Amino acid sequence: MRSEYDSLKAHETLYHVTDNDLRLITCKWVYRLKANADRSQRYKARLVARGFEQVYGVDYSETFDPVARLTTFRIYVASALELQATIYHLDVVNAFLNPVIEEQTAITIPEGIEWLDPKLAHHLTSSFKLRVNKAPAGLRQASRLWYKDIANTLTTLAFTPSVSDPNIYFSKLKQMVVLLYVDYILLCAQGGAIAPLDEVKNTLKSRYKITDLGPAQQYVGITLRQSPTQIVLCHAPYVFTLLKRFGLQDCNGHLTPLEPGSRTKTESSPLPSAEIKTYQAIVGGIMYLMLATGPDLAYSISVLSKCAASPQEHHLGMAKRVLRYLKRTAQLALIYTRTPGLPKTLQTSWWPATIGFTNSGWAGDPVDRYSTAAFISKNGPCV
Repeated sequence: MRSEYDSLKAHETLYHVTDNDLRLITCKWVYRLKANADRSQRYKARLVARGFEQVYGVDYSETFDPVARLTTFRIYVASALELQATIYHLDVVNAFLNPVIEEQTAITIPEGIEWLDPKLAHHLTSSFKLRVNKAPAGLRQASRLWYKDIANTLTTLAFTPSVSDPNIYFSKLKQMVVLLYVDYILLCAQGGAIAPLDEVKNTLKSRYKITDLGPAQQYVGITLRQSPTQIVLCHAPYVFTLLKRFGLQDCNGHLTPLEPGSRTKTESSPLPSAEIKTYQAIVGGIMYLMLATGPDLAYSISVLSKCAASPQEHHLGMAKRVLRYLKRTAQLALIYTRTPGLPKTLQTSWWPATIGFTNSGWAGDPVDRYSTAAFISKNGPCV
C-alpha cells in the first residue's frame, strides 16, 4: 500500500482540494497475489477508483482502446523467429498514471491515509477531496489515455502501427517490431541487434518508469522458452490455475476432451443459476486457452459454447471432462521452429505460401443436422 501511495505522489496524480463543484467518486484498495514467470508469488496493492459511478458525457467521453489479439501475438512470435531475434519484455510501472486526465474528477480520501500520510491526515476535514490529475486504475477512460500516450511515443520513435492490428508497430529504420498489450511491451530487432534495442529502451525509460524483464518468459499467462532455432509456448501454469479455480486440481486426467457420442445424449435437467455461471466461466477459461496455445480445443469449444445460455447437467459434465483432458495434457506446447533459407529482413518483399488441409462431416450434428467443417493451415517457403 505504501509503495502504491508513494507512486501516486511521485506521478503527481492527486491534489487535495475543497472544491464543492467537483463530482466525487469513491475508491477502494484492491489486493492481489501475482505470479511471476518462475512461479514465485508477490503481493500487490492497487488503489482503484469505482469507475461505475462515473457519468458518460460528464466524467468521461471515449473509452475504447485496442488490445493485441492472441493471434497477433502468435504471428509476432513466428516473425521474431524468422528474423533471428530475441523477444524482450518491458513492463511499465503504473502505466495509467502517466497521461494527464482531460476531465475534472475527484475521488474520496482512501482508507489508511492516517499511516500512509500522517501529515496530510492531520489537516483533513470533511470538505477535503482528492482531485485526479492522472488516471488511476478503475476510471473508465484510463486505458484509452494510456494507449494514446504510448502510441504517440512510439510514433515519435519512427514506428508505424500495423493496419491489421494497431498494437503492433514496425520500424524499417531500426529493423524492429514492437507489440503492445496495455502496459506490457514486447520488442525485438532483426538479428538480435543490441544498438537499436538499447536506443528504444533508453528512450522509453526516460519517459516512463519501466521494469526491464530481459528476454520474455511470460505473456498474459503464456510461458515462453526461447532459443536461436525455436520458441516454445506453454500454458501449463494457466491450466493449473484454471483447475484450482474449479476444484479439479486433484482430478484424474483424460486422453480425449469429449466423450465419443456425448453430443447425442438425451436432454437432462437444466442447471440452477449458480451452476450456469460456473459452466460459463469454465467455457470462457477453455476458450482463452484455445485462442492462446490450444488449437486441439477448438472443436470442444464449438460444442460447449452452443449451449452456454441454457446449459443442462450433462453439458457441465462435458465441460469438466475437458478440464480433465487439460490436466492430462497440461505440458503440451506450441513449438515454433525457424525455417532455414527464408529472407530475414523487414525490407524484403516475400510472402510464405500457405498449405491447407480441410475435412467436413456432412449433416453430422445430431440435433440440427448442420454440417461440421474444420481446416488447418501452415506457412511454407515460396517455391
